[in-house]
Amino acid sequence: MFKLRNATIEDLPNCLVCAKKFVDFYGLCWNETSVMFNLTTLINSGVFVIAEVNNVIVAGIGGITIKNMWDSEQNFFQELFWWVDEEYRKGSLGIKLLKTLEDQTPKGALLVLSVLPKSNIKEETLSKLGYSLKELAYIKD
Repeated sequence: MFKLRNATIEDLPNCLVCAKKFVDFYGLCWNETSVMFNLTTLINSGVFVIAEVNNVIVAGIGGITIKNMWDSEQNFFQELFWWVDEEYRKGSLGIKLLKTLEDQTPKGALLVLSVLPKSNIKEETLSKLGYSLKELAYIKD
């Protein structure tokens, strides 16, 4: 049903549709030039996995390697976004995307997830998958 694969430059116009849904859902700012640049960077230097149904992109997850600020010998693999179109959230697609990102995490790097409050992923689910809560992030508007 779902086809999971790494995004390519040719996918960028269609990826913008999902990216805009993500931004609108979470009430974030939208700058298409920035989004295009950052998604291109992910394709070239990170990991950007998309899910397709009938050749339509319905989900995606992306991450990039960064140094641990407190120990430059340790790498984090920072998830930057994780999106599943609403009609596919009740099934296993979100977890399949996460597992695919895990499989592409560079050896020795710690995978770090940033889960926004309106996400439907449950803390209990992440705990069962081996994740533990380490930090909360707050934004002052």
